[in-house]
Amino acid sequence: MQRYIIVTIKGEDLIANFVSVEEVNAQVRKEDKSLFKLIFGKVALLLPENNRLERIWKIAQIDFKKRYYNDRLGLIWALINPIFQIFIYYFVFTLVFKSREEDFVLFLSCGILFWNVFSEITSRGMSVLRSRRYLIENIQFEKIDLFISHILSGFMGFSFNLVVYLVVAILLDANLNLHLLYLIPTLITLFLLCLGTAIILSCLFIYFDDVIHLWQMITFVGFWASGIIYNLDSVIERYPAIEYINPFISLIENARHALLYGTTPDLWMLLYDFIFAVILCSLAVLFFRKTEHLILEKL
Repeated sequence: MQRYIIVTIKGEDLIANFVSVEEVNAQVRKEDKSLFKLIFGKVALLLPENNRLERIWKIAQIDFKKRYYNDRLGLIWALINPIFQIFIYYFVFTLVFKSREEDFVLFLSCGILFWNVFSEITSRGMSVLRSRRYLIENIQFEKIDLFISHILSGFMGFSFNLVVYLVVAILLDANLNLHLLYLIPTLITLFLLCLGTAIILSCLFIYFDDVIHLWQMITFVGFWASGIIYNLDSVIERYPAIEYINPFISLIENARHALLYGTTPDLWMLLYDFIFAVILCSLAVLFFRKTEHLILEKL
């Protein structure tokens, strides 16, 4: 009998169990039509028949749902939070400071949207290996899948924020058109940046707990150095190398071209960011492969 691994929620913890195909089907039939299932349920049906893909998707599902497990409103909070944040930005910068820059609220929200998902995923990604130790110790599987599941979980929450942003952008008459398709390579690049960074940080965190404090400082500096609150065109004109050192500068700018300006982004920087992300991710996976046995022993 073919057997799968399925991860279920019990209280505040994640429990891994081996179940048969019949048991999996029985459990799926018992699930209620929750908000999560209505939004993401059909994605599972699109996945090819592959135990590894199903495992990655299932762990990502559980990780995302666990954040709202004990909340009365559940996943609705994933919609309320971005709406509340955009309202605050609008109130502060439009009504209080009376910013003269056109569509400044959308300009700011777009930058914060992309930076927050990177900051949150990488910060939480440090504990991926430690928090999934029970899976690592009891099941033989590809350990990189834990990081992929973690990134997918973060992108599920990001999708709620992105939908809210698009709705607000439409209401504020942002220039949305077919250039929105440029968002696809931008999101792929963001995914790879998150994956590579999370792998490296998680490996370092096994040996050095202080990494978490160092990363908080780095993300704080990165927030102010990535052109999220202000335009960096004048800085880049004087120091063009900064755009190549910090790929988030052009990544956020390209996202604004797709989501706000409705114009073609800088295609060279779009390609550069993707290559940068691929190299970072490849080096991170290679580093993990070379040190995996030492890391697992340290766990």
